[in-house]
Amino acid sequence: PLIGGLCLECYLEEKRVVRLPSEVEIAVCPRCGSVRVQGAWMPPAGSLEEALRTAVEAEILSKARPSPDVAQLWVEEIELVEEARSKWKARIRLGARFRQGVEAFQDFLVDVRMHRVLCPQCIRRAGKAYEATLQLRGAGGRLEEEDARELSSFIRRLPRHLHDSIGEVEEKREGIDLKVLDQSSARSIASKLRSRFAAKILETHKVVGRRHDGKAKVRTTILVRMPGLRRGDIVVYNGKPAVVTGISGNRIYLETPDGKRITLSGDEYWKMGGLEHVDSSETRIMMVTAVTRDTLHLLDLENYRVVEVPLREVGLAEMLEPGDKVRVVVRGGRTYILGKA
Repeated sequence: PLIGGLCLECYLEEKRVVRLPSEVEIAVCPRCGSVRVQGAWMPPAGSLEEALRTAVEAEILSKARPSPDVAQLWVEEIELVEEARSKWKARIRLGARFRQGVEAFQDFLVDVRMHRVLCPQCIRRAGKAYEATLQLRGAGGRLEEEDARELSSFIRRLPRHLHDSIGEVEEKREGIDLKVLDQSSARSIASKLRSRFAAKILETHKVVGRRHDGKAKVRTTILVRMPGLRRGDIVVYNGKPAVVTGISGNRIYLETPDGKRITLSGDEYWKMGGLEHVDSSETRIMMVTAVTRDTLHLLDLENYRVVEVPLREVGLAEMLEPGDKVRVVVRGGRTYILGKA
């Protein structure tokens, strides 16, 4: 098909498929390696060259002026060659699809000048201009050591942009404080903690001054309370023991001795005031001595007392046989079988 009255070969010889700037300028943060792309700072995703390539592609496509005959334009390939400390040469192959459906490729050389500029996050971090504090605490106040280890591991695995928004990590007697550069990132981190651990979130605000435009300068404090539950914990639900089988997606999963599975949302858990942990003195190991038609016979290995439990109250009765050891909870004069020991 003809393009503007010309065949493709003649069109490429006589007309410009696209006009590109001879030079583009890219801002790079010397501290964190973030690159400014179209006015927005992007966290580093690999080497400096990879970050520059992404920024150059965005700049080229935004400043390219294609011919009216071009329906679609894209960057097929970019090769960067460093000429000096802050100067690169970009060899760019552009692809173009004309309105007639024909595709063509052309090569260009563009100078790339790199400017080292602190990004807003690093500026605030240097000046300790934090907008929010995340207070990580335990259900009863002080954060347990195991929860602290889990949280530290979770924070290290946050997405790069959220991890980089944390300016300081302060370990206190009652827990961990995260100083976060902006409120949006702080809320995103809190939301992830809520989803992962069924944590309780409480947000408060305090006016700490005025900005240059006269608006109030607000500092946000987000309290994150951990439920203090872990897989395998024995708790009391509706007056009976239950085993925590998992915590995920702001849900707490329980299993009762009779085999019923219960799901509590984080909100339900906190609304009911949490779940009481069964004291270790109430748990013990017993041995199955016999299984009759409707009764499970157990021997308490601590005092050698014989205990009988109705089979209807045992969720895994069909899996038990004489000689098996089971973990039980003795509470309120009743014996609850939680599973094999």
